Amino acid sequence: MKFFITFILVICISLVSCESKNQSIGINDTVIKDVNIINVENGEILQNMTVFINSKQISLIEKFDKIRLYNSDKIIDGSGKYLIPGLWDMHTHLINEPYTKEVFYPLFIANGITGIRVMAADCFEP
Repeated sequence: MKFFITFILVICISLVSCESKNQSIGINDTVIKDVNIINVENGEILQNMTVFINSKQISLIEKFDKIRLYNSDKIIDGSGKYLIPGLWDMHTHLINEPYTKEVFYPLFIANGITGIRVMAADCFEP
């Protein structure tokens, strides 16, 4: 009888340990799948990650192969692409307003700069 209880216990432990490590994810606004993420603090590249975004905020970052199922309004394939946090330009001089809106802001965004600190600006005509 002791052998039988031990056998059943071993089988139960084996079944629990064989449980899939994949997880199901709920509904998300946006999912960026299979993207490489650059850690700007240490330069490490986290490869093949999936980023889940809800209400304009990152809710989860997980290894791509661990995700079994996800629902999303928008799925972006990030294969072979890289993702970094928005950069800041902490010393910016801008000229007049029309050029700032039409030329400089799009250039900042195109280069990954999502925030600026204007040191001095001549945005108003006299």
